[in-house]
Amino acid sequence: HAPLMHGNFRQIFVDMEQFVFLRSLEGGEVLVALNSSNEEIDLSLDLPWQTGRLRDVLNNNEVFTIENKRVNLNLSPSWGRILDYSNG
Repeated sequence: HAPLMHGNFRQIFVDMEQFVFLRSLEGGEVLVALNSSNEEIDLSLDLPWQTGRLRDVLNNNEVFTIENKRVNLNLSPSWGRILDYSNG
């Protein structure tokens, strides 16, 4: 995933124990969500895309749908997600 190593960086959500950021490079976009807490957490995030899908390449290709620039994610304790964006 070239965007993870060389892409532009944009913070999406920052809290004491959670961090979500976007990396983009030449049309490829990856959203990374991290949870350093010992507790599971649900996040509702504002994103730059009106609609689309996020495929979690770290967790069995689970798919999340973006609607009205929002997505809901569940993060396991001390874990994360690496989500590839597609607009369809």
